[in-house]
Amino acid sequence: MLADLRKRIERGEWQADDRLPSVAALANHYGVARRTVTRALETLADDGLVIIVRSWGTFRT
Repeated sequence: MLADLRKRIERGEWQADDRLPSVAALANHYGVARRTVTRALETLADDGLVIIVRSWGTFRT
């Protein structure tokens, strides 16, 4: 799932400042727990690919 999200970001599925789907939507799409999605998004944030804004969502940088 993390690798797929990274590929989707890198190939431009989301442009700068675009909001990614919600944690719940991603968890449903990938068939994983919401905590798994949260950890993946945190990893992407650590790598500078997204920014997580509490109560607002995750955005492409």
